[in-house]
Amino acid sequence: MNLVSSAIRGDLEGLFPEIFKGEGSVVHQPYLDDYVAIGQFLSGPSSVQGPLKTLELRLEERLFERLGYNQLTWKERIKELQRPRVINDAKAQFSQSTDRFKQRTTGNTPSKDPAFSKLLTSELAQREQEWGFNLFVDQYGHPKAEMIMPLKADQFRQQLQEQRPFKDPTIGPDHGEFTHRIQWYLIGVAGIVRQPAEVYKQIGLVAWQGSVFTKNGATNFGLWDALCDRQPPGAPGLPIPFPFYKMDATDFRCPEALLTWLIQPSQLQTYPLLSSFLKARKEKRLFVQNQTSFNNPLAEHYIALKVFNKPYTQLSKTDQERVDQFILGGQQNGLLAPNLKGPGYQPRF
Repeated sequence: MNLVSSAIRGDLEGLFPEIFKGEGSVVHQPYLDDYVAIGQFLSGPSSVQGPLKTLELRLEERLFERLGYNQLTWKERIKELQRPRVINDAKAQFSQSTDRFKQRTTGNTPSKDPAFSKLLTSELAQREQEWGFNLFVDQYGHPKAEMIMPLKADQFRQQLQEQRPFKDPTIGPDHGEFTHRIQWYLIGVAGIVRQPAEVYKQIGLVAWQGSVFTKNGATNFGLWDALCDRQPPGAPGLPIPFPFYKMDATDFRCPEALLTWLIQPSQLQTYPLLSSFLKARKEKRLFVQNQTSFNNPLAEHYIALKVFNKPYTQLSKTDQERVDQFILGGQQNGLLAPNLKGPGYQPRF
């Protein structure tokens, strides 16, 4: 069940009094209702189900267009009769992603029907651009979200202030690399805020004053954590006391809660394209996480294939070192995927 708006507002006022009554209130006053609305919207499943259905239908429309079912010669009844087969074909393609990854690490190029590729990323990127988010554009003119490692807090908030959507594939399989982008897609589709990219930017300006301070004076947590990145109880490495835990199993301000709920059997039935894709991606990430070793550098292969389109073992020594730095950097260096190839590199993914 979603929390009521008054409970969300009271929580935020207690955590971030400076944006309600302090010096920051002048800047944030126009956005306070937006912050409350986002927290209330993501605090339970009832509000997100309609927007999720919209996302599922858009994925289906994209898929059917790619397969030629948008042609005038196709009757709606024929399309309807083909729907179960097409969706089952898509689910089969998604479920093979781990096997295809295994093949690619050996330098092979597994077969893959392009009609089923990047359905979700294409839909997310189109809407993000419409709402004013900043994406990179590859050499073919395709908009791409940035792939990040765990960043230092000030670097991460800068990412928000620059209005950049991101994929974070190394956080953990339960978190999901697309979950934050899905949160903001749902916020935008539902019309929770009028200017999603601008509100995203403003959220990046707010640090939690009760947080632990780092050596450079930056605080580790902020308004983003309260609204979009709450933690499961028992998450390691958090200060005590810590206020940004999820309320319950369906508190979708926690990305782990949203992803876990989305890949449950009932959601796999309701949102077959979206949920099946996310389930397959989680399984792939679990495989990489659990099987990576010195003799089996799957994490290195994963990044190398994303950035260079080659397995790690086929990269030059220099490019291997860049991949190593990206993987090992994390909180120490705060790295973005473009750092792999130097300034101005346009990410492929």
